[in-house]
Amino acid sequence: GPPLVRRSLANQIKSVRFNVLLTTYEYVMKDKGPLSKTKWKYMIIDEGHRMKNHHCKLTQILNQYYEAPHRLLLTGTPLQNNLPELWALLNFLLPTIFQSCNNFEQWFNAPFAMTGEKVELNEEEKILIIRRLHKVLRPFLLRRLKKEVENQLPDKVEYVIKCDMSALQRQMYVHMQKKGILLTDGSETNRKGKGGARALMNTIMQLRKICNHPFMFEEIEDAILEHQGLSGNTPNASIATTADLYRASDDTVDDYNGGLPPMER
Repeated sequence: GPPLVRRSLANQIKSVRFNVLLTTYEYVMKDKGPLSKTKWKYMIIDEGHRMKNHHCKLTQILNQYYEAPHRLLLTGTPLQNNLPELWALLNFLLPTIFQSCNNFEQWFNAPFAMTGEKVELNEEEKILIIRRLHKVLRPFLLRRLKKEVENQLPDKVEYVIKCDMSALQRQMYVHMQKKGILLTDGSETNRKGKGGARALMNTIMQLRKICNHPFMFEEIEDAILEHQGLSGNTPNASIATTADLYRASDDTVDDYNGGLPPMER
């Protein structure tokens, strides 16, 4: 927000005149100085799987600057199929228990390491470790399935509002549908020549662009400006273009700009 608003919020944070502070990852990193001075009770991280990389900037700043006795990760993918990534999440939640990634890996690799050295595991052994790890995680994990909360969610309501195409869009759409080309100057004799009809790949994609806006095609915008005797850099070009679109939509339009004589204005 504006600097004045941010200063006001900073003063509120210093005086702890709030119950919950909602912010973004960016400001957690950017304003770590003032934010980390508060003794937080809870630290709740949404999209917690972003913490799976122990070396990313967000994870390092949260672990280094912020303190909170209670930590919570909200995520749709809590169980990673990679031991170091899973350790990174557990290290954030319980740093005193899950201190070392190497010890964490050795703990679960031990049944397969007969010589005491680190061994490469095959896929079957990795799956067995992950399943064992899931059992260990259950005390730290609260899982809510969709069927458990679905009756608490409001009904989904969809409003479909259909917009008619302008006359220009309709003409371009029909031409593209029938011939699969974009006509810019009324000529179909030279499909590869500049300014003529141009063959286009993926007709469906081009039809969608026409529905979005005719000026998705530079040739159309240039043709309209040329018809008006203007270029894209001319001050009144955008006004003339807008007026032309209104006319193409069969709507009435009046030009009101600095180029009109005082009496006409």
